[in-house]
Amino acid sequence: MNFQNFSISIGLTGTLGSGKSTVSKILNQKNCLIIDTDKIAKNLYSLSKNKKKLIDQFGIYCFDEKGRLNSKFLADVVFKNKENLFWLEALIHPQVRDRIKKYKDRFKNKNKILVFEVPLLFEANLDKEDLFHFIIVVDAPLSIRKKRVLESRHWTEEEFMERESRQMDPQLKKQKAHFVIENRSTIEELESQIDTMLKQIHSEL
Repeated sequence: MNFQNFSISIGLTGTLGSGKSTVSKILNQKNCLIIDTDKIAKNLYSLSKNKKKLIDQFGIYCFDEKGRLNSKFLADVVFKNKENLFWLEALIHPQVRDRIKKYKDRFKNKNKILVFEVPLLFEANLDKEDLFHFIIVVDAPLSIRKKRVLESRHWTEEEFMERESRQMDPQLKKQKAHFVIENRSTIEELESQIDTMLKQIHSEL
C-alpha cells in the first residue's frame, strides 16, 4: 500500500478473550507495525518515579527482589478494589497516551500502518483524543471468550467474570468502532475479515 508519506494509526481493542493478539499477529504478517501498550505500561511501572509511587501506594510486594514488576500481586490489588484501579489508571493512562503520541510522531512520514493494541482503549477514553484514524474492535461470543481465557490463563470463572464486569459493554464497544472483527471461527475466516478491512481502510484514504 502506498500512503504517500502518510502513516495510519489504528487502535486495536476488543473484549476479554476475543483474540486481539491473534489479530495483531495477522496484521503484523501483513506489514503493519504492532505496538503493544500493555508492554509499554509494564515498562512505565518500572520507571523510578512510578516505582516509588506504586510502592508507597500498595507496598513493596509490587516488585520482586530483583526489582521486577509483580504483575499478579498488582492485579490482585487493583481488580479487587475499584479505588485502587482508578488510582493506577490515573497514574499510567496519561503516560501511555504520551507514548502513543511519540510513536505517531516518530513514524508520521514513514508510510506505515501503526496498530496500537490497547485492551482498555475505550475505558481509558483514548478514543476521544483523535489519536487514531480508525478503531478496530475484536469480539466473540461470551462462551467462547470465557473458554479461551480459562484455558490459556488458568483463571477461575469468577476471576473471568470479575474482569469482564470492569470492561465496557461489548455492544457499546462495537458501536464505537470503525471496524468489528468477529473471531468465532477459523484463522482463515479471521484473515479474510482482516483483508477486507485493510482494503476498506485503503479505499478511505
